[in-house]
Amino acid sequence: MTHSNMLLNINGIINDLDFYLKNFDFIINTPNYYFILLEEARISSAFRGVDRSQLYLGELLTLYSQDKWISTCPHCGGRVYLKSLGGSPLSGRGSGTGYCRDCRKTISGIKPFERYFGEFMGLRGEDGEVC
Repeated sequence: MTHSNMLLNINGIINDLDFYLKNFDFIINTPNYYFILLEEARISSAFRGVDRSQLYLGELLTLYSQDKWISTCPHCGGRVYLKSLGGSPLSGRGSGTGYCRDCRKTISGIKPFERYFGEFMGLRGEDGEVC
């Protein structure tokens, strides 16, 4: 696995999401781009299957391209793209934080935790590695 030394701002990625999704196949198939770490993009869990906190560009683009890790903005009704998630899959307690590119607000307290955690874990293969 190749890791990039770059660290991109997640709100900027979400604002330019159309560009990134247009280049999805290239990003997903190029390790130097897939493994770019995103500032403020994190997952935190008491679950042993999550062994790091920062998320990669390729992971979030995969989720967004499948209409996952997306909620509705309580302010404008636009789409909120999750950028972080924390909680316990055992208790089901937790929530996410996201960014609405329509009204440009950060939204916290996004639930249900179990749904978004399951969507993230679905990115991993049987060996626990990123697919």
